[in-house]
Amino acid sequence: SLLVLWYFGLPAVGLTGAGNMQLAEVTRTLEREADHRRTLINMAISERRGDILVIAENRVMSQQLLDKDPKLAQDFGRVADRLQRAYPDRYLDLVVIDPASGLVRSSTRVEAIGKPFWGAGLLARARLPGIKELVEQVDSPQGTTVAIVRQMFAPGKDGYPERKLVGILVALLSPQLLFPDALEYTSTLSAETGTTTLFDATGKPLSQ
Repeated sequence: SLLVLWYFGLPAVGLTGAGNMQLAEVTRTLEREADHRRTLINMAISERRGDILVIAENRVMSQQLLDKDPKLAQDFGRVADRLQRAYPDRYLDLVVIDPASGLVRSSTRVEAIGKPFWGAGLLARARLPGIKELVEQVDSPQGTTVAIVRQMFAPGKDGYPERKLVGILVALLSPQLLFPDALEYTSTLSAETGTTTLFDATGKPLSQ
């Protein structure tokens, strides 16, 4: 009886049980972890958006897209390779798409070049006027990924992008890559180690 009273307490007289106290402490710890992870995700995506912006406003590649220059694949390959060497394992794929035909002009996956882009819905949204950038969770050939999409415009006389849309740049990131360390949580109740799972808005597991 004393053990039951200690664990469950007696709410009628305001006596909180040890079980509820520990559960409340664990809940507070999880909330702090969630806040911390949300901050890390925002920072990681912000950094990657900067990378994509630099590539999307590359004057040479924008001009090659405008001129239908076949050298685009080679130059884009060098830029993408440099980016992946600077940030290993950050990107699953980098793709440049022709907005008119929907064909892949260049990609880190060579076998995709010249073929229709797999995400027709994503491409349709990315082509809309005024949609310079999109950040979405998508189901790609590489599985569930985070996509950063950026419009590419033809360069003007001063070298800065003008209004003519010449390409769509898509970068695919694995949700796992947004977490440099494992989502592990050590219980305050014992020395055992548990795991934390990240779900999307529909309840689909993204990372563990």
